[in-house]
Amino acid sequence: MDWTNHSAIRVGMHESNHLRVICDGERFRVYLNGVLATSFKDSRFKLGKLYVVAEPNGQTDLGIAFSDLQLREVLR
Repeated sequence: MDWTNHSAIRVGMHESNHLRVICDGERFRVYLNGVLATSFKDSRFKLGKLYVVAEPNGQTDLGIAFSDLQLREVLR
């Protein structure tokens, strides 16, 4: 999926954003700061690895941090 801007993303110095991804089988839902940003289906992979990456978009002095990473099983 290509990068896209979303109105729920807070921009600027010292702003925090919250990302939540719910994977349920082949269904994915992506939330940005509590707002459903997109949903899609992808049945190519049965399992995999989680990678979290931040790209500073050409700014080499940009400070980026991740906190409170949680990985949970979806209860049905």
